Amino acid sequence: MGELKEIASEIFGLENNKVLKTIIDLTLKPGKTIRTYCNEKNKTYLRPFSYLFAVIGLSVLIGSFVESAYQKSYNQKQETEYNQRLNKIDKNSKKYQHRVENHNFQQNFNRFLQSQYGHYAFAALITIIHLLIFKNLNEGLKNNVWFTIFCFSHTSLLGFLITTPFMLFQKINIDVTAMVFMYITIVFYRIWACKQFYEISWRRSLIKNTFIYLLLFLFLITFTIVAYISLFFMFR
Repeated sequence: MGELKEIASEIFGLENNKVLKTIIDLTLKPGKTIRTYCNEKNKTYLRPFSYLFAVIGLSVLIGSFVESAYQKSYNQKQETEYNQRLNKIDKNSKKYQHRVENHNFQQNFNRFLQSQYGHYAFAALITIIHLLIFKNLNEGLKNNVWFTIFCFSHTSLLGFLITTPFMLFQKINIDVTAMVFMYITIVFYRIWACKQFYEISWRRSLIKNTFIYLLLFLFLITFTIVAYISLFFMFR
């Protein structure tokens, strides 16, 4: 409880302008800012997990009120196709029951991914993959974790700031354009931050981050395949 009070005080107390200083410095000099945090004793920046909780909490809160036109259109299309397929199946059959259970599972899983717990799980996954790729640079566990959490938190904030204003237009093409720009920004930011923090070349940072995204993609594909196989045997 004391730890939670300290985090809340750090975020909302605005002591020494930590919030503003953290956001500005992570935007202008990400790697150097995280390096400063790792090396200094009297912290002038928010702690990485305080920043993570604040950003994810804000994103989930605003996201519950503002839905993108693209996501809304996609969800409506999926729901329409599901109902059309369901109407063709006998309601008393096992196939009907399995289809409903499968649909409910997918909806619950999607809600989990969009919740703060889904964001925390994704942050943990990124951290583990980052440790695997950057372990040969001898930074130590703590510094690597601090870097990853800060980087994940700030790219989440940047993505939120880029996409949310465009969602208000409720235009699919605008939403897609904003999302593409957001992903490009996030990838570039991470490469730039790694270059500064680890003091490596642009080329080496690009290669290592490419491996991170490849491993992340492979994990998600593998997880999806395993999930669908499990569902198949569960609802047979």
